[in-house]
Amino acid sequence: DAERIGVSGFSLGGIAAFYGFAVDERLAAAALFCGGVGSMRRLIREGATGYHSVYYYVPGLIAGGLDHPALAPALAPRPLLVCGATEDRGMPLEGVREFEAAARKAYEARGAGERFRVWVEEGPHALTRSAFETAADWLVGEM
Repeated sequence: DAERIGVSGFSLGGIAAFYGFAVDERLAAAALFCGGVGSMRRLIREGATGYHSVYYYVPGLIAGGLDHPALAPALAPRPLLVCGATEDRGMPLEGVREFEAAARKAYEARGAGERFRVWVEEGPHALTRSAFETAADWLVGEM
């Protein structure tokens, strides 16, 4: 069913899924796990740039005045779940919250506030059973 194609990923797969979701409208929904989605500027300010490799830093994105929060309007109103962790070195929680605020605004402007969710659990960069089950339940409800 071409109307029900979703994308998901953990870590490197999460950021790849995020960028794919941002540019390919054929993807109907996304569930991302500790994928570094948040604010690249925040990550750089906090000095954790070595955690990610070239896959993370899209050439010209920041120089062009963009960051993950600025991409949020391209995602709405398609369902998006971002699963994060409080101790994820790959994306500070404050960066996740910056993305959350921008995405919430974009989704609500499109009348789709319920189609966006951020779920954060205590702990390090990991794909946990609880995150996986949360995403599976959420995707079934959205698709």
